[in-house]
Amino acid sequence: MKVCAWANLSPYQHVHNRFNSQADGLKWFREYGRDVGWSNHGDPPCIDFYPVCEDCQDGMNFHDYPMVRFQVGPRNGIQRIRT
Repeated sequence: MKVCAWANLSPYQHVHNRFNSQADGLKWFREYGRDVGWSNHGDPPCIDFYPVCEDCQDGMNFHDYPMVRFQVGPRNGIQRIRT
């Protein structure tokens, strides 16, 4: 299922992407973290998945509640968070 993904990567960096599946989005999230190194400034990086739409873009997310949220844990693993 295609999804919109809204990633909060740091307090000042938010990215919107569309993926063919949640698995593709998680793969991108892991690779991004590996490339730049995670930085936790009080709020751990996370990625929210929503049903796909055509309205969202960088800087604007038009969804209310995520279907699912994944967050970087204390040892840099990615864990599913209840929403």
